[in-house]
Amino acid sequence: MIDMHVHFFPPGVFQAIWRYFETPSNGLWNIKYKLYGGKLIQTLRMEGVKRFTSLLYAHKPGLDTLKPLVTVYGISNINCMVES
Repeated sequence: MIDMHVHFFPPGVFQAIWRYFETPSNGLWNIKYKLYGGKLIQTLRMEGVKRFTSLLYAHKPGLDTLKPLVTVYGISNINCMVES
């Protein structure tokens, strides 16, 4: 199985994104899996995902400095197809 919609962010950025989507006034949705880093990769594996992308895009100015994070995941995880 391939998961074509996986995001990789540092914990603080993920927490801000999760807060935004779960704020009642936004009314968007609740986040089912609040995972990042190695725990996210481990969960993908446990769910049978063999390959996955790493989506990263700047939600706000200044987040373009996160791009090296995706490269690190791509290099350290042979099954990750880097998308940024």
